[in-house]
Amino acid sequence: TIRIWDVDTGETVVGPLKGHLDSVWSISVSPDGTRIASGSQDFTIRVWNTQTGNLVAGPFEGHHSPVLSVAFSPDGARIVSGSQNGSVYIWEAQTGTILLSLFGGNHGVVFSTNFSPDGKRIVYGCGNGNVIVQTMAEQKSAEGDTETAPTPPGALPALMVSQMSNADIFNQLVAHGCTDMTSTIDSNGYSASPVYRGGFRDVWKGHLTDGTKVAVKTWQFSYMSQEDPKELKRAMEQVHNWTKLKHENVQELLGVVMFQGRLGMVFPWMPHVNLREYILEHPDVDRYALCAQFATGLSFLHTQGMVHGGLRAANILVSTDGTLKLGDFDHSILTDSTLVFSNTPSPAGRTLRWMAPELLTSTDGDELEQAVKRDKRTDVYALGMTFLEIITSQVPYAELKSEYGVLNALEQKQRPTRPNELLGDTPKEGTMWRLLMWCWDYEPSARPRAEDVLMMLGMMNPR
Repeated sequence: TIRIWDVDTGETVVGPLKGHLDSVWSISVSPDGTRIASGSQDFTIRVWNTQTGNLVAGPFEGHHSPVLSVAFSPDGARIVSGSQNGSVYIWEAQTGTILLSLFGGNHGVVFSTNFSPDGKRIVYGCGNGNVIVQTMAEQKSAEGDTETAPTPPGALPALMVSQMSNADIFNQLVAHGCTDMTSTIDSNGYSASPVYRGGFRDVWKGHLTDGTKVAVKTWQFSYMSQEDPKELKRAMEQVHNWTKLKHENVQELLGVVMFQGRLGMVFPWMPHVNLREYILEHPDVDRYALCAQFATGLSFLHTQGMVHGGLRAANILVSTDGTLKLGDFDHSILTDSTLVFSNTPSPAGRTLRWMAPELLTSTDGDELEQAVKRDKRTDVYALGMTFLEIITSQVPYAELKSEYGVLNALEQKQRPTRPNELLGDTPKEGTMWRLLMWCWDYEPSARPRAEDVLMMLGMMNPR
């Protein structure tokens, strides 16, 4: 709870303010004194009226770990927040709209955040002992001229002093060997609006000059920081490596293009948005065969030294002939880099139900100093959760309605409830459940490799 006290008498004058589901780690009073923002262990931010104690905005959802710091901007229009997993968000204080999101880097937990007096900078203190100051400036076009593109009320133009524009990134990717699709894509063949919006990207339907349908994914970051050249190089290499992946169960990246001033990734067009929708449209499909295809794609990916980082049915595409394609490598490419996203709805997405427990906990028993990075073992954990999703047509922990409930279950080492009507006592179903439990082992080193999972599936479903 939160209380407002009389500093002279020590008496509570407003409160207790109740609404958060767990400990409140940080509060900030608005410059005019009419509101209080609070950040909590329950991943959310709430805004309260200081006179009545009523909730006036929130909960703001987007963080995937406890919110350890909140602060109002000097004009009271924005709130900056920092969390245990190292992410920093800027919110519109009245609506909770995410205006800016910073992910990645090696700074660790964000313990403290604030705005500069002029509101043009944010500063945050990190678990590795560093204090980061980020300066916001006007966006620049590919030609280098200052743009005056409209900015939503309360939003900060998303740019830092040290930066690479979308055009710079495009040129670097082409220089690293990615195919430039500019001459082969029909500039007049794009859909009038995105066919899909989600996370930190939009997907547009387009056509090549020969009429072939393609999907163009535009990442919604405004720049990539050059603060850490190694991370910048790593992200470039990840995209380049993706262009070299050729496997029937992995989405093919055809090349890159500049579209509406943003970097676009070009892929073959898939008729089904994702595997979840495909299963709902084809309820009688062989679920074990789908799991085998999924494991085949991931096993190949791991043999190429790559990690997906965001596995779930929503990130698996389905071709016309029913072939699964692992797609949406955004988490692997972007979230370990120092990136800034602007005007995006909850870039982290709702992925807690598929996340390995070690991604939510500290590597140090006392201090939350360094976030655990996604690797092959966290992929295998998510593989098991996605198998459950494929078999049941429901998200993992479907019996738990809130992410906070899922977090509590993970902290208590509670695994998803066994769906006995689908995974009963028959040899095949029993083996599948044991395989899932193996993938969900709380000790990462005890989990199977993707190729081990594939081998067990082959034994359950021999051709």
